[in-house]
Amino acid sequence: MQVTTDMEYLADCDCLLICQRGELSPETIKSARQQSRPFYTQHAIHKALVDYRQADLTRLRLIELDTLAQEFRNDLPDCHTMAIVFTASADITSYQHIKNVCEIHRVTTEIFDDFDAARRWIARQA
Repeated sequence: MQVTTDMEYLADCDCLLICQRGELSPETIKSARQQSRPFYTQHAIHKALVDYRQADLTRLRLIELDTLAQEFRNDLPDCHTMAIVFTASADITSYQHIKNVCEIHRVTTEIFDDFDAARRWIARQA
């Protein structure tokens, strides 16, 4: 399945919604980051709601997840808070790993298997 990425500013949450579908790679994730940069400047936001419910991270190795999480702060210096949504049937290990490494690099991150819960959480973040 080809990777698709959609982005939208959510005024009620004051955040950027990023939806990725398909089998993700480091290149597709970094490409989405590049595409998202103007949203952070245009809307003066610092939060992201990342919807991976239709994404497949299974081909990403832990070292790639580490690198992507470490580079996040450099790639998107204006983003300080992130909610990641995954499908309940996915292996939570990769998502927990991403959360941990992002937190180490000062990006407040939470993971959810419920989109509405993630949206409520990100809306409450300052």
